[in-house]
Amino acid sequence: ADLLQEQGNTPIELLDALVALRGVVHRPFTPQAADNKLEGEVKDLLDTFSYEKLGAGSKRHIAFLSHHKKDTGDAARIFVDTARRLLTSGDGFLSSMGNPSGAASIKATRTRDMIWLDSSNLKSLPELINKVKEACNFVL
Repeated sequence: ADLLQEQGNTPIELLDALVALRGVVHRPFTPQAADNKLEGEVKDLLDTFSYEKLGAGSKRHIAFLSHHKKDTGDAARIFVDTARRLLTSGDGFLSSMGNPSGAASIKATRTRDMIWLDSSNLKSLPELINKVKEACNFVL
């Protein structure tokens, strides 16, 4: 108590500071915590996409994702799977878009065509070039 008084603090102030510090240091871990963070990151990226041209003319894909297979192959696949899940999750992400025509275009798009991963079903370079042309957005 003497040390606290020398520093101009009371025991109550110390207790308040320790409780606040515990809130910063101690974050309860749940198995869903990593999924929630990943989902939030993917939603942030999806929010930046343009959806207006989807379904118009030759635009069949919301995005074309190109990646360095050795370093980011797993991350690219996880991103694509998470994005497709969010985009097809009923009213969740689509209702928060604030873009009814974009939501309708997304609903009309086949799940596997939503985000095209550059290594998906790739058989030839001309096919890859066509997939790039068919995309509304690009992710590297």
